[in-house]
Amino acid sequence: MTKWEYDITTLIGENTKGARETLDEYGKAGWELVCIIRSADNNYVMIAYFKREKE
Repeated sequence: MTKWEYDITTLIGENTKGARETLDEYGKAGWELVCIIRSADNNYVMIAYFKREKE
């Protein structure tokens, strides 16, 4: 049975380039983006949920 580890990060700002760079870094480290949601309080804040197989 596959075991997973999870991580959550906050992406802030209007600049999508910064968010894209953060997502790219996670991808290079083996993380898969599971879900991304926009904060109900602030349109410039997004929360990203990741998973990757445990080693």
